[in-house]
Amino acid sequence: MDSDYCTVRFHYCGRFAGLSDSSDVIYVDGVEDDLKLDPDKISLPFLEGICQRGGFQNIKYMFYLKTGYTNLMEGMQIVESDETARAMANDMRQTDDLLHFYVDH
Repeated sequence: MDSDYCTVRFHYCGRFAGLSDSSDVIYVDGVEDDLKLDPDKISLPFLEGICQRGGFQNIKYMFYLKTGYTNLMEGMQIVESDETARAMANDMRQTDDLLHFYVDH
């Protein structure tokens, strides 16, 4: 992978659902698209722009799964400001795989 970019998997057009046998949630009935993004370009307006160009309407929340977590309930971080977008960019720099991003709309 190009060291300047991180693959971000966008999850959208789905919903969060609880698991009956645990305290975790999963994202179901959605679509996934992978985008290679430069962490240095990440900001709240940049992410909102990607969502708008993707045709997402009425965005309620944007989240990402913090690096090192697999459990959504424990590792999901809301992206609601440039500060939280910068935290996401820092996680993008630390991952060797991909970062999961969820759009609730």
